[in-house]
Amino acid sequence: MKKQEMKFVVAAEQEGATVAAVLRIARPGLSWSEARRHIHARRVRVGGVVCVDDTRRLRAGEDLELLGESARPLPSVEQVDILYEDDAVLVVEKPAGMESERRSEQRNWTKEKRQRQQSLVEALEAKGYEVFGVHRLDRDTSGLMVYARTREAQQALIAQFAAHSIERRYWAVAIGRAEGKTVRSWLVRDRGDGLRGSLETTGEGAVAGADGAEGTEGIDEAEEAITHFAVVEYLLDGAFTVLDCRLETGKTHQIRIHLAEMGHPICGEKMYLRPAAGGDPVIDVSRAPRQALHACVLEFVHPDMGRTLRFDSPWPADLKRWLESIGQRR
Repeated sequence: MKKQEMKFVVAAEQEGATVAAVLRIARPGLSWSEARRHIHARRVRVGGVVCVDDTRRLRAGEDLELLGESARPLPSVEQVDILYEDDAVLVVEKPAGMESERRSEQRNWTKEKRQRQQSLVEALEAKGYEVFGVHRLDRDTSGLMVYARTREAQQALIAQFAAHSIERRYWAVAIGRAEGKTVRSWLVRDRGDGLRGSLETTGEGAVAGADGAEGTEGIDEAEEAITHFAVVEYLLDGAFTVLDCRLETGKTHQIRIHLAEMGHPICGEKMYLRPAAGGDPVIDVSRAPRQALHACVLEFVHPDMGRTLRFDSPWPADLKRWLESIGQRR
């Protein structure tokens, strides 16, 4: 775990200022060149995530951190494993720490800035592949992804995702003794503190249970999200829970949000640590090296051949070592 040198909360009057500008406010006497050098050296985090863009605009309430040393290097092209390829599809294993593809605000980045933080699509292009996206994984989530290699295959795969016919399973390690259950909720972009979250649609809390959400009138902008959780094992007498998470829908941050709202955030989580806006954060003592979430199963129908393809991925090395260390803490 990297030593934190300074933590600063962005004030209302600093809304819209760049990371470099706010860093100079937080550290009086810091020059522009020094601020940019810290950022480019991966010593600055925003909301718990390393930021290498000195021009990124900040929101009021965001946490800005300056680390005592550089965060671990970003994954390289060589760390992207190709598990399957043909003329229509490409199945890859995404390493943690790499964006699936550029976000809209990053698409005008300079070549120099792109090289400091390469996306998975760009890594595949460097390997000589032209691909078309059909789904995403969060930057700090590792595991299985499928890309289309033709526009026709892209549309066919998108249709399977829309019909929820693709099987996607994740392993997650949650804080505390979580239970197996099905969670159904309605997700909105801002639950009241700038984070995505569930609407309170049943009068029983932000998360509705397996019986579904009722009284959802007037939430046209909300998106239904359904996750099926099954307990794999409890660690350290229930201090942590390994879960098998099956997505019925695939909304942004869905598993992370549902677990946080259950009161059991993912170990290593940096964003969703509060069950609800204004609630007390859950304390994470796991020392997880990063977000303990891994896409371990992917099953879909090949868009050209019509046969089912299934892929399984074991725990990646960093999380496997960490889980082994937990087992030794008895």
